[in-house]
Amino acid sequence: MNFPSGADVTSQLNYPTDYAWHHLKVKVVSNHIECYVDGDLVFDITDTVSPAPLTGGVGFRTWAGTVAEFDNVLVTGPLVPIKEKTDVQWALEIEVTNSFSYTMTGVVITDRFGAEIELDDYDPLTPEVIDEYEKTLGEWFFTTSGKSKKVFLTWEIGDLDPGETARLIILVSTDINPSGQQEYTTPDIYELNSGSTLKFIDPIQDVQLSAYTDSIYVTVLPAEDP
Repeated sequence: MNFPSGADVTSQLNYPTDYAWHHLKVKVVSNHIECYVDGDLVFDITDTVSPAPLTGGVGFRTWAGTVAEFDNVLVTGPLVPIKEKTDVQWALEIEVTNSFSYTMTGVVITDRFGAEIELDDYDPLTPEVIDEYEKTLGEWFFTTSGKSKKVFLTWEIGDLDPGETARLIILVSTDINPSGQQEYTTPDIYELNSGSTLKFIDPIQDVQLSAYTDSIYVTVLPAEDP
């Protein structure tokens, strides 16, 4: 991260060493970064050096001997803008890394897609399609439900060793609704997916643990918008 001259950065925040939990939030839009602690904006900058939009992962660190714990980590997806009644395809990537010292067992990830979305056909005999898909571990499948054929995705990973990463990339696109019209039919904000849910067994405690991501939303604009 580069801090340009004139960036609004709070130099110091005085929080009591009460060993209480505090809420941290980072919001990144293109190359604009805002950070909050317990709802207080601590800095607001635009990275004018790095290429926009900014890319990378999410991580946590401490320094100078600080002892801290992090919990309930949530990464939310962006608002994806498209025009109404437009056939659009996205490559959706789901990735999980085992950061524990033990092997995660019985790892399963599920997700549900909006009624306006279809999972594109996976045809091993079509090179241009299979090249877009990727699965590093386990097996995945999907089912549909209802007149709109809402898609339910299941990815059975199995065991994930310490430090090991599993990745799945699938293709989804806007669907044709039962009346024969191309989705999305009206401008609004729609839920692309419900958010991926991860479940696995912690063999040390012999309990099932879970984590989840937030939904990805699609902003549908009027067809005549520039």
